[in-house]
Amino acid sequence: MITTHGSGSGALWDMEKGTKKAMLVGHQDRIVGLTEENSSIWTLGADETLRNWKFGSNGEIEPKKEKSESVVDFRLK
Repeated sequence: MITTHGSGSGALWDMEKGTKKAMLVGHQDRIVGLTEENSSIWTLGADETLRNWKFGSNGEIEPKKEKSESVVDFRLK
C-alpha cells in the first residue's frame, strides 16, 4: 500500500507486517496523484512535477535514473 502526506512525501507499506518499507521524498508540495506499474511508481505533485520512482534491489525506493530525467515539469505556459 502507498500513502501520501500533505508535506510532499509518501510511504510504501508492508501490509502483512504492518511496517513502513520506504519513503517517497522529493516533491516540494503535496502529492495529488499516483500510480504503480511493475517496479515503478509515478507521483504527481502540486509542485507541478511528475516523478518516476523505482524499487531498488534492497526494497528501497529511489528516483528512477535512466537516459531521461526522473522529474518532468508539466507546467502549462
